[in-house]
Amino acid sequence: MIYNNLAELKENNPNPTNGICLTTRYGRGLHTKSYIYTVCPNCGKGRWVIKYSIKEPSFTGFCINCIGVLTRGEKNGNWKGGTQVSDRNYRLIKIYSDNPYYSMANPKGYIKEHRLVMAQYLGRCLTDNEVVHHKNGVKSDNRFENLRLDTRSQHSKSDRRELQELRTRVTQLEAEVALLRAQLEKTYGGSKV
Repeated sequence: MIYNNLAELKENNPNPTNGICLTTRYGRGLHTKSYIYTVCPNCGKGRWVIKYSIKEPSFTGFCINCIGVLTRGEKNGNWKGGTQVSDRNYRLIKIYSDNPYYSMANPKGYIKEHRLVMAQYLGRCLTDNEVVHHKNGVKSDNRFENLRLDTRSQHSKSDRRELQELRTRVTQLEAEVALLRAQLEKTYGGSKV
């Protein structure tokens, strides 16, 4: 039987059986496409597929939902290790909805590695008010020994304190440089160093 489009085919065959083959017209009615009804071997959901696609070596018979689950992560040919680096140089790790820390992930399923390390150590998800601080300031050093858990307010206070300490240290070093230059000038008789 030949139908005018796929919608008409589906309408006239509400309960097709696996393997049934029907044809539709497209364009100006001069061309036809053959569809075959196939059932996903994983979930049992049936759908119409273009007949020639079944002959493709990549055809598995799985529906789009099942193929997504069965080929995610390392099973996917495009897998690149599940890590990325964010625009702020934090390392991101891909996790999936069955992971207990998934609620901490961004909409694409990536989580900052230092937050994941801390959450795994604590055995719970971190709240939005909790900040994981890198003690040595190196964002890629996500060893637990280098991480400290703060609240947002504690973190901003410690950042201000560290900034003040750095400013004090810079002032001390500038004074030392000035003193050393004066000593060099005195020793070598006024020549510029």
